[in-house]
Amino acid sequence: MTELDIGCGPNKVAGCYGVDIHPYEGVDQVFNFDQTPWPLKSSSYTRLYARHIIEHVADIPKFMNEIHRVGKAGAIVEIITPHFSSIDS
Repeated sequence: MTELDIGCGPNKVAGCYGVDIHPYEGVDQVFNFDQTPWPLKSSSYTRLYARHIIEHVADIPKFMNEIHRVGKAGAIVEIITPHFSSIDS
């Protein structure tokens, strides 16, 4: 799979490799996003989704560095955050 759903929860994007901190049904790999480096191969994904997860991580710059590391050159990254009034948006 070349698409990654980061923090997929029980609603993984179809066709993606799903990672989450909780072992929900359908999650392909469980790990803590605050522990870096993530146990994922570098330069592996062409599209990455991070939907409503960034507000839950302890260090946003480290999180973004890991997204950059595991994405292939030119990868598309879709980040959805909470309402703009959230400090982590």
